[in-house]
Amino acid sequence: MSHSTAQRIRLVGIGLIAMIALSACTSVSELQATSSPSETPAPAPVFPVTLVHSQGETTIEALPERIASLGSQQTDALLALGTVPVVTTYPLTRPIYKETLAKLGAAVPEVLTENEDVDGTLSALAEFAPDLILAPRELSGLNGNVVLSEGYLRLTEVAPTVYPTAAALDTEGYETATGWREALIQAGAVLGKSADAAAQLESFDATLAALAEEHPEFSGKTIAVTRPGPGGPVLVTATSPMALILEALGFTAFDPTTIESDVRGGMVFFEPDQAALLDVDVLIVSDDEGGSTDTIRGYGDSPTYADGTVVHFGQVDQATQSALAAPTALTAPASIEAFVSQLAAALE
Repeated sequence: MSHSTAQRIRLVGIGLIAMIALSACTSVSELQATSSPSETPAPAPVFPVTLVHSQGETTIEALPERIASLGSQQTDALLALGTVPVVTTYPLTRPIYKETLAKLGAAVPEVLTENEDVDGTLSALAEFAPDLILAPRELSGLNGNVVLSEGYLRLTEVAPTVYPTAAALDTEGYETATGWREALIQAGAVLGKSADAAAQLESFDATLAALAEEHPEFSGKTIAVTRPGPGGPVLVTATSPMALILEALGFTAFDPTTIESDVRGGMVFFEPDQAALLDVDVLIVSDDEGGSTDTIRGYGDSPTYADGTVVHFGQVDQATQSALAAPTALTAPASIEAFVSQLAAALE
């Protein structure tokens, strides 16, 4: 059977879980105390299962035992569901990985060593004998990752491959604001743990709702997430993962659609004279200064930066920065409360 035939699917319905409304008397601590897993045994996964994705469809005949995970969202989704991949594309050395692997009683997965050519890298991947590959979005060859650029569609030569769902990608090939959620739902389908994946998303949404309830001062305040760029601020669009999280907390994300500027991959690159447009209630600046300098290039004309509420991401620990800038199923739930505490302190 050819790989194109083996990559068939008829699974429907990889969608997002609606946000759960909490009563006004429910606190985050109460929510966490009541969200422990049920003691009722989960039903045994049913295989084969067929998944539809951005490159077609893939049928998984049995529960995968050796999954190669080639993207952070995919790796973290597996770990959040209690499965450790046999190989990843980066070392799992951050504290959250060490804690998760220790809880699972598992060793750190091997890291794929890339060769200069596609054939060599695919051969290196095949040495791990994966029975399934989870792939992230296709990357440009300019970043040096040959297996996710020139070799992207050849991954099926090594093992059946599940690519991101179409809903996880936008028209330019970038991951959408809901890509991490789609990755968790997809991993749940792969592992026969769809109910677990749905429950984790429900729990995260409920936590957001509870935090919004506990912080009414967030409601309606405009907020912009930026980082310093070569000519001025670079603004994260209102449809980024972080913007959606902020809006769930009650903020209103700054909408740059009226600004005539360079827009690429969910980022708006301001011209040097456009910083004055950054007039919001709260300005997040993703930098390493931690507020220790008075001026960051290009921000001087922003009314908020000059005399307003500014949160420097440098003041937040690196794990929280990464979790909110590029959330995953593992990092977003673990970091959201620390981030909210930082925002609340800035608004006092």
